[in-house]
Amino acid sequence: MERGDELIFMSVIPLILFGLLYGIYRNRLGSRALVFKALSTAMAVMTGFYGAVSGGEVGGSVFRWIIVAGLICCMTADVLLVLYYAAVYLIACASVTG
Repeated sequence: MERGDELIFMSVIPLILFGLLYGIYRNRLGSRALVFKALSTAMAVMTGFYGAVSGGEVGGSVFRWIIVAGLICCMTADVLLVLYYAAVYLIACASVTG
């Protein structure tokens, strides 16, 4: 098994699985389904973390950790934007019907 093969099993397959679970359960579970969305995005964070930890050279490691920090910000924003737009949608629906 090559180095890239383990990344497929470690990140791409769970990313697809959690993304599908979010799509299936987002109407049934509501905001609790956002756990699947966060886990799906966390697979990119995990891949970046794996690359930062397993990197060989010392000088480039700072940039790897900056990328991991950016991925964590993206994961957080991914979930927060869904919550924000859900709140905006509810406010707009309430103002139209009220």
